[in-house]
Amino acid sequence: MIGAGKTDVGVVRSVNQDRFAVREELGLAILADGMGGAKDGDVAAEMAVEATIEHLGEVIRERPVEADDLRAAATLANRRVYDYASEDPSRFGMGTTLVIVVFNGQRALVGNLGDSRCYLFTKGILVQVTNDHSVVQKLLDSGEISFAEARNHPERHVLSTAIGVEPRVQMDVSTLYLNDDERLMMCSDGLSDLVDDKQIAMNLRAWGSNAERGVERLVDAAKAAGGRDNVTVVLVGP
Repeated sequence: MIGAGKTDVGVVRSVNQDRFAVREELGLAILADGMGGAKDGDVAAEMAVEATIEHLGEVIRERPVEADDLRAAATLANRRVYDYASEDPSRFGMGTTLVIVVFNGQRALVGNLGDSRCYLFTKGILVQVTNDHSVVQKLLDSGEISFAEARNHPERHVLSTAIGVEPRVQMDVSTLYLNDDERLMMCSDGLSDLVDDKQIAMNLRAWGSNAERGVERLVDAAKAAGGRDNVTVVLVGP
């Protein structure tokens, strides 16, 4: 796996609650967007990333990773964040999104909880791989609102599930097979809320072969669009 990532506090926030990790030697990439207050969101995201590396790192060194291994990593992360939050009433509402990508050759497993996303960039086109776990996504799925209405819906940031909020979680996992010239892009909603898919694809077409430059340009695009949230972008490929 090859990859690069970048995170930025943005223009408005004073604390960055996003966290990511790119471990090329493991074929592993992780992104988490914390919530629940400045310090608590930061802690939740950090705990989720660390738990994921701990669990999947052991598995990867022993055998090929399967979908249930990603779910087990999410379960471990959830238990640690949930238990930590339960120790102190002031931590109520603490949690984090979580996106995991694991490569084994050309095969990629993609897992997600919350509204951080993973996209496939193929032949100059951006295709969303994950489904948001949010109130707005449920309204979209039921046909109650349009995509245009979803972008400005008052509950667009209300999640239906996330790491650390409830005692148990079930991570969605997809399997993809990538060509050498295809890439996966992971991002927090600090990018996807402010930069539309066409603009993201345009930047990736220009810089897709240079992952470091690609993530820099996308973070810059989110900040130029207002940067009202933390923004994190990760690009990975086989």
